[in-house]
Amino acid sequence: MVGNELPEGVQIKTLYDRSFLINHSLETVGETLFAGVSIVVIILVSSPQTPGRHALGGIGSLFIEGAGLSLGAVTALVVAHDKWWLLLVMPPLLLLHRSLLLHQYELAARTDNKTGLANVLHWSEMARRELSRAERDETTVGILMIDLDHFKRVNDTKGHGVGDIVLMEIAALLKRHIRGSDIACRFGGEEFTLVLPNATPQSARTRAEAICSAVREESGRLMGVTASLGVAVFPDTTADPEALLRAADEALYEAKGRGRDQVRVFSRREPASVSTLRPRTPRRAHG
Repeated sequence: MVGNELPEGVQIKTLYDRSFLINHSLETVGETLFAGVSIVVIILVSSPQTPGRHALGGIGSLFIEGAGLSLGAVTALVVAHDKWWLLLVMPPLLLLHRSLLLHQYELAARTDNKTGLANVLHWSEMARRELSRAERDETTVGILMIDLDHFKRVNDTKGHGVGDIVLMEIAALLKRHIRGSDIACRFGGEEFTLVLPNATPQSARTRAEAICSAVREESGRLMGVTASLGVAVFPDTTADPEALLRAADEALYEAKGRGRDQVRVFSRREPASVSTLRPRTPRRAHG
């Protein structure tokens, strides 16, 4: 034996222990990945009628789940190496996990779980804030109220699962038609609302027409659903969010009553003006 060189038997045992640790660590990581893939497969198989992007959730949800799996894998590797390291690793891991859960809870508190849009509580808070800002800065805010035509028929004939997919597709369509400063909300059932900062009556009408037209163009894929929209704009109406919403709602129901699949703009001075984008004949109400 030369200098501090270990005996041959001890060297072999050390190499064996290291090799065993590496193999065990790789097995642990492999088992974690296999468990994650298995969960994804189970989710997809259990929801055969739901598109994968809807069944698995959004990018944010996938990131949080991936981070959770990673934390579990790190913990398993640490324990496999030396269980006493767990005393040092667990506190930061618990803090990381808590921060991930806190973010998830905060997001859930202000988000509609079906569509990923703002829920009514968050929308109301943001709408009041925008109206206060507009009143202070002497600018404008538009409200779009959207109701899906014939949606009840989809639920009755195709089932609520298909109805949920239609709602998700409508939410995705709205996200494609809004700016970063806009606020999109699922107001309940098949109703949606948009807050459009700095919108004039004409620009709000144009945005509403674009959404109405987009839904009509995708109506076949959306099980025959179209959209009726009502528009109201501050300060033409009021600075009160509830009163402004009622004005948009009044214009919406005028659109529903005049045949659906169209846009109506609320005015205090005149009956709501209509935009249908194409000649049409009134149709009997279906919901």
